[in-house]
Amino acid sequence: MIQNIQSYLLRHWDALLAAIAACISIYYLTAYSGIGLSPDSIAYSSAAINLKNGAGLLDYNSLPLVDFPAGYPLFLAGLSLICGFTPIALAPVLNAGLYVVLILLTSQILYGMEGITRFYRAALFLVLACSPCLWEVYGMLWSETLFLVMVLAFILQWKRYIIAHDDRHLFLLALLVGLAFLTRIAGLSLLATGFALILFDGQINGLKKI
Repeated sequence: MIQNIQSYLLRHWDALLAAIAACISIYYLTAYSGIGLSPDSIAYSSAAINLKNGAGLLDYNSLPLVDFPAGYPLFLAGLSLICGFTPIALAPVLNAGLYVVLILLTSQILYGMEGITRFYRAALFLVLACSPCLWEVYGMLWSETLFLVMVLAFILQWKRYIIAHDDRHLFLLALLVGLAFLTRIAGLSLLATGFALILFDGQINGLKKI
């Protein structure tokens, strides 16, 4: 166990440093006035609170949540139920954690790829940790924070599937696509991507593709 941890630290130390920098960035972005809010954020938060309180997926007008997929409010409601904090109070820590996962998944995807030098990795992680675009996303209570992680998890899972081509990895891939679509309608893009990747995979015969 200790050897596995040491091996992981040696492989991904640059990503871990970037993750620490990302956490510090989110801390300073949210330390003064808390997490950023938009009308979407209020809808997500109120639906999560109502769901936690047993009222169902209702927005701040006490109307059914129909403008947004239910995945992110369900995610917030589950975490809120576990820790006892409201989604808005929980969001800075949650977003910092998701930001860290985003960077570590990127590192895992890069690991083992040919032609990726340490300098390239360090430059990429510096960009990820200091990206104003990512700061904006992870400084807000938005479903994109979770969806971006799911996109990278999809890429990593596809990488595993093409090695083994077994049903277990395919099921996990399909599960990720379903959760991504439940989180954002843009998850349809992952469905189309997965369909195309399977269709043009020369290692799978036609019957198995169907």
